[in-house]
Amino acid sequence: MKVKMAKLQVMHVGVYGVLLKKDRLLVIEKARGPYIGLFDLPGGWIEHGESPADTLVREVEEETGVVAVSWEFFDHFTYTGSYVKEGEEKSFHHLGLVYHVTEFRDSGLKLDICEEDVLGAAWISLNKSDAMTPFVKRVCCEFAGKICEPSMDRNHRSAKKNLYEENAICRSIGQ
Repeated sequence: MKVKMAKLQVMHVGVYGVLLKKDRLLVIEKARGPYIGLFDLPGGWIEHGESPADTLVREVEEETGVVAVSWEFFDHFTYTGSYVKEGEEKSFHHLGLVYHVTEFRDSGLKLDICEEDVLGAAWISLNKSDAMTPFVKRVCCEFAGKICEPSMDRNHRSAKKNLYEENAICRSIGQ
């Protein structure tokens, strides 16, 4: 008799930075995990004994070369989904503490950075709607003055959507 294995469940809590320069958002390209190949906010895991602020500064600099100088808490987002890795389905719950980095030094910016979880960094338009993680889409909605679909609304953040859906989650006000 063949036993059906339950899918692996993973919880990820991270800290992420929103860095804006004019109408551009600093993002990284994910190298692994459920968001592989998508643009994401710079950020990541909180290390043992680290504060969220320490995580923000460390992760932004590690992933982009940019130094966060001042910031304010923006919001928290949560997302659930699943993906297949090496033939095994993994279900994940992602909780992100998102900070708006209001002042930063970008003289050390490394767009071609290639690290454990990063395939490069880029400044993208807030109006771009493809190849983004759910968190980046939400941030673009908020900062570009757009209305977000109910699935990612402040009252309905726990969205169960396919990560690779082609539909953009934002639409311009008045359209």
